[in-house]
Amino acid sequence: MREIMNNLEQIISKLTLIQRLSSKILNMSVINRKRHRPTYLQVAPPIKPVKGKFTVTMLPGVATGPQMMEYIQEVYKAVNAPIIFERIDDMKATDKILASIRKNRVAIKGHIPEIPETASNITLRSNLNMYVYKVHIVSYPNVRSRIQNMDIIVFRQNIEGEYSLLEHTPKPGIVEGLKIISRKTTRKFAQWAYGVARREKRKKVSIVHKANIMKLTDGLFMETIEEIGRDYPEIKTEKVIIDDCSHKAVRVPHSFDVIITPNLYGNILISIFCGLIGGHGLISGQNFSDECGIFEVGLRHLAFEDEMYVNPVAIINAGANLLLFLKQDYLAKIIFKAVYLTLVEDKCHTPDLGGKATSSEVVERVICRLKELAARSQCAG
Repeated sequence: MREIMNNLEQIISKLTLIQRLSSKILNMSVINRKRHRPTYLQVAPPIKPVKGKFTVTMLPGVATGPQMMEYIQEVYKAVNAPIIFERIDDMKATDKILASIRKNRVAIKGHIPEIPETASNITLRSNLNMYVYKVHIVSYPNVRSRIQNMDIIVFRQNIEGEYSLLEHTPKPGIVEGLKIISRKTTRKFAQWAYGVARREKRKKVSIVHKANIMKLTDGLFMETIEEIGRDYPEIKTEKVIIDDCSHKAVRVPHSFDVIITPNLYGNILISIFCGLIGGHGLISGQNFSDECGIFEVGLRHLAFEDEMYVNPVAIINAGANLLLFLKQDYLAKIIFKAVYLTLVEDKCHTPDLGGKATSSEVVERVICRLKELAARSQCAG
């Protein structure tokens, strides 16, 4: 009788997994019926302000997330950014959060823990079909780092691969997980990434994979990216196995220009590159679907540890990227410039960069620089 019950439990577990997989594939099919466009821009019409203001969903999250959101509001106030925040503090209000982002089509977020029954990062990405994660790795002069003159864009596929959330236990002591790669989603992802590479006049794209072992999943990913790459003859496309890529990332990082990679490899490579340029506190992360953009720090699980000394640069850069998404290019550029001057000329650094400044002191210095830049602009005008 016990053996029959164990077999029955295994059958039920497998049927549940098949049902989840079928539902996921069906959703991908529906999502990807839209016409593919070789562009980095959202497919939906541009977001338009209402009475001169854009409404942005704000998700403070936990730990120092709320503190970082306060800094963003201070910086936006300093540049008179036309932004109204729709703040949601309850991270368990998943439906409310998703409805807000779908309505506003743009959000900024703090740290949201990966625990059940919360609007975790994976929940947001999968429900909103945010298939692109973009991180621009740029080093700063006069900032303590292992490598200088870094300028690499990493595109990480955001909703498939090992992060498909299709795991189950067929029997005690055994766990199965499915790695999902679909041609349609990979095509859209590749077109988006190559579109950015062309717009920014990049010379080379490196497809990072493990197709020598995972011949079907990573094989499909690699082949599909290569196929799209042929539509961009001015950009050289190369294939790099993740093992070799990790080695080169440390030894010869300047050999990379643009990296396109599945979910898990991208997460690891971004951590490596951030470590080389000074740490996790400098770089922002950008999530995109065809309709929406969500902006955050590039390594959120590391950047929210110390309330007094957490580096605010990453979230300020995220706020500048959000303004670029809303076509507020001038405001974004002066924020990037103010951050640069704060780090490079003023050498106002938090302890993770070898300095002694607190979070608030860095923000105050950035705002001071913003006021100086605004005054110069008025004089020039």
